[in-house]
Amino acid sequence: MDIISSPPPLSIILNSGWALTSSRITRIIQARTLDDASHMGLIDRLYDRFFRQGGKCAAITRLYRQLSQPGAGEPHDLTPTTMVARFMQLRAYANSEYRKVFQLSLRYDPLEQAPWSYLMQIGDYQIYQSPPLDYRLDNHFAEVCTMKVCQSLDDVLAEIREQLTPERYIQSQIESMADVPAVRQKIHAVLDDPAYGRENLLGITNGVLVPVTSDH
Repeated sequence: MDIISSPPPLSIILNSGWALTSSRITRIIQARTLDDASHMGLIDRLYDRFFRQGGKCAAITRLYRQLSQPGAGEPHDLTPTTMVARFMQLRAYANSEYRKVFQLSLRYDPLEQAPWSYLMQIGDYQIYQSPPLDYRLDNHFAEVCTMKVCQSLDDVLAEIREQLTPERYIQSQIESMADVPAVRQKIHAVLDDPAYGRENLLGITNGVLVPVTSDH
């Protein structure tokens, strides 16, 4: 399914100017080489070459190189840690208002040494579902859990940042000053009163009240 058909399209989420399908994102995350990431069928290659001026191939190449840690060489083994790290890097490239649609989910029983798995989603689109992984044979569970915690913390901080607007701060201060709605309305009404401007504020200098802008 093409993510371009969902609101908003992935090209907007990533601010990339190019729409990639969920299957293409999966291929890039799972690819061991650039050739794997950019593989296209014959018709798609011809269409991209003659009608897109190679735009899709260029976008795939750029994204793969960004996600696969340039300079580190091609990965020899795509571990869960590597794949999730790529997904988290993809999330980091998203516009801030859309990062929360990138979600990593873990499925496991914390009380039992049972198989665990992880799921990566962008909105309603499932990017990758891992097979069951054995705690005894795989040592990446702690690393993946750590990245999940970082994702959750980032989501919480994003919600806090949304609350820390000047308007919300002013509102919270007014609410702390008065409980009566009528009193709060009066405070709101005088917020822009020039009588409360900086030039009219008083300070204390040598025991004498003076305007704060005074040279005294």
